[in-house]
Amino acid sequence: MSRLGTRATWAIALCIGATACGSSQSAAPAARAGPASSAQPSAAAAPAAKPAPDSSAGQALQRFTVLAKELDERKNKGPVDRAWLESELKNVLKADDTYLPAKFAMAALAEQNGDVKSAKLVYLALNKSNPDFAPAAENLAAILVDEGQRSEAKAIYAAIVKKDPKDVTSRLGLGRIDVAEKKYQEAIDLARQVLQQQADSIEAFRVLAESYVAIGNTSMAELIIGRALKVDQNDADLQYLLAQLVLGRGDVAGGVQKLKQVITIRPKWLKPRAQLADIALSYRDFGGAAQEYEAILKEAPKDRGCKIGLAVSYKGLGRFELVEKIYTEILKEDPKDVRALWNLAVLYHRNLTRYDDAIAMYKRAKAAAAPTDTYAQGADEQIAIAQHTRDDIAQKKAREEHERKKHDAIIAACQAVVDHKPANGDAIGSEQERDEVAWQLWNEGQAAVQAGDPAGENAIHCAFAIIPSTPRGNTDACAPMHLLWTQMLYQLNRLEEALAADRDALKCDPQNPDAQLIEKQLQQLIAEAKAAAAPPGAAPAEGNPAAQPAPAAPENPTPAENPTPKRKGKKKAQ
Repeated sequence: MSRLGTRATWAIALCIGATACGSSQSAAPAARAGPASSAQPSAAAAPAAKPAPDSSAGQALQRFTVLAKELDERKNKGPVDRAWLESELKNVLKADDTYLPAKFAMAALAEQNGDVKSAKLVYLALNKSNPDFAPAAENLAAILVDEGQRSEAKAIYAAIVKKDPKDVTSRLGLGRIDVAEKKYQEAIDLARQVLQQQADSIEAFRVLAESYVAIGNTSMAELIIGRALKVDQNDADLQYLLAQLVLGRGDVAGGVQKLKQVITIRPKWLKPRAQLADIALSYRDFGGAAQEYEAILKEAPKDRGCKIGLAVSYKGLGRFELVEKIYTEILKEDPKDVRALWNLAVLYHRNLTRYDDAIAMYKRAKAAAAPTDTYAQGADEQIAIAQHTRDDIAQKKAREEHERKKHDAIIAACQAVVDHKPANGDAIGSEQERDEVAWQLWNEGQAAVQAGDPAGENAIHCAFAIIPSTPRGNTDACAPMHLLWTQMLYQLNRLEEALAADRDALKCDPQNPDAQLIEKQLQQLIAEAKAAAAPPGAAPAEGNPAAQPAPAAPENPTPAENPTPKRKGKKKAQ
């Protein structure tokens, strides 16, 4: 509720650092009188006789009257400069340092400037020396309410009401205390008494509306708010309360619109902004939420909750570097902030893939949290997941790097074969890997040659070049592969090359029976081919097998009846 009092005889509405005078200000915990008093004090507090003009009291009264008039003229011209007002009040006190209205105004100004301790001391002194001076007593009571001393504040307010049955400020103070203590019917009664004295009391409407909302009579609350907004449609507190009622009906769009209206009326009120941000975040409107949290943090840069809300919003927008920065700042202020530790761990784990950092943060969160905390209970599981993911990724990267190096080694080996240089098969990998690559190259080369692409022979010769020169490599790859090449060359009628390939197979595996048989058959076939190509009547060369009667050849003969060399369990690489 307003910290400006409602006593027409004492309160001067001062707009110090606020909007135009008389506009609705932020709600306060208790009723207060204004920061300066009128030049026309009430009869209860007025001196018995008007001081002489040339006396110190008379000069103080004259100066204060001029100040009051000037403030009244300025009320629609915007905020009053605090320094100027303080200087004018001191000028009044120079004439008479005991002048009650000026002393009270200085104390109220100090309170508005944040020096509550000094203001309280002045209020106490004024209340002791002038017990009938209600504004000082009311402001003292308001401070006591802020300090949690409600009983003492109620006693002060009640005493004022007893002396002045028409009092408004103290009744509202009592009503506010009743709302805080959940004595809603008492608060309603007091607010209605105020409205009987002052029909346009916005604070009384606020107390009524809040009390009806609290007891569940929302229809009456809306009726009261409607009446109050006819008095002041720009009252931010009532508009905010109406926004809560609209949201309570499930009308999110309407409630959001009302909250924005509240912010338009009172841009620096953080509570509606925080609610707007929370609503936006719940609907994953990360941009809207971030905008509200940023506005809040301009006014309250140390608000931890809003920092975390902004970090969550930035995370939704993918601005991970800013998220990390926010959590790091929070942890500088409080290294054991469990939520900041946990959220930073999740950021490292799920978004930045910095698994070691994530594991470290999970461990810190577990250590900082209570044993029964969900963060502590879930830390070990998340640590295990992060470790597993980290190891899997490391292994995958190692495999990918190995495959890249192997691929480069294969390209280099095959290029060396083309350039008639030694091929470095060792760079490809283990014996098994070289064996597998050789068979893969063989299959590719075979398919190319059969399709009529002579470049396929390069792949075949590359396969021969990278086969490991080991007993297993010789028997499982080298000999079988050369025998297959022998068969292909035979089918291409390249008999001399087929014989050379077969003898390469024998070099790999001298005991290979297929290679031995094929060698003899190819020799015979070559001799027959040469004999068939000789001129008629020419004598066969001495020792030429063609001079001997050839055994009957089977239909469509092939070397060793076209045997398929066994690869000793070795499958072709796919």
